[in-house]
Amino acid sequence: MERIKVAFSGLKNKEYDFSFNIGDKFFEHYPALAIQKGDLTLNAHLDKRENALYFTLIINGNVYLQCDRCLDFFKYQLDFDKLLYIKRSESVQEIVEESDDVLLLPSDWHEIDLTQYVYEFIMLELPIKRVHEMGVGEDIACNNNIMEILKNQNQSVENGKEEIDPRWEALKKLKDKI
Repeated sequence: MERIKVAFSGLKNKEYDFSFNIGDKFFEHYPALAIQKGDLTLNAHLDKRENALYFTLIINGNVYLQCDRCLDFFKYQLDFDKLLYIKRSESVQEIVEESDDVLLLPSDWHEIDLTQYVYEFIMLELPIKRVHEMGVGEDIACNNNIMEILKNQNQSVENGKEEIDPRWEALKKLKDKI
């Protein structure tokens, strides 16, 4: 996997723009990630100052998520920006006491690897409930075959047709006695 690195040591104190493509290889590196494939563009705007780096990370494109309802994959559009503040420090104690808002780097570092931060920002932008968008006429765009199976399963449970495990039946009788 190609890392997302920005070398800042030879840069003058001014603003810079970097562009990176985030594709399937990026997502393969994180096997537990809900995204199987995608095509994103990362535009990193760097405002370099004497002892600080201010990144604006703009990420947009499409990722493919698995639907929680029918398990088919669907395209989900991402378009967001995040800020990342980095302060260079001589003090080891200050680096250990890193805050949530500011990332502290040793002053002898010459580049920053943004890969993990980009991964985390993408994960934070994914919806908790991952389902297809509503289709034409407010129909759900899920796989019709799977939806029919789920509908039949729900109907059989509601109608009491589903056979109850005998162990649960015995426990129910004990509960009724109490």
